[in-house]
Amino acid sequence: MRDAANHPLIRYLMTRIGCTVCKTRYRPRDIHILAHQGERWLMAMECHECRTLGLVLAVLQKGEVQPVMTELTPEEKAEFREMPPLDADDVLDVHQFLRDFNGDFVRLFRRQTLTENP
Repeated sequence: MRDAANHPLIRYLMTRIGCTVCKTRYRPRDIHILAHQGERWLMAMECHECRTLGLVLAVLQKGEVQPVMTELTPEEKAEFREMPPLDADDVLDVHQFLRDFNGDFVRLFRRQTLTENP
């Protein structure tokens, strides 16, 4: 796309979405279109202030907004909404877990079930 900054989706992102870390608004050159097929757009966004990278997957549809499909109960949604955002320590914890994880999910979930219901 020759002049992506003039596309309505890119203008929307620049005016409404800021960096999740430092809240800086994105500039046109901070938004990189990785793929575009029909109504689907995949973009990388790089904050020019703190250098945080993010991915945005957008699906553009005309007409009514479709509800988000989820298997979460209303109680689970409320619980997740109240949780603090993930931080670098959370990412490091998952990294360390996956580094040492042997792939045995049956054993992992069995151990968690036994711990939760002694």
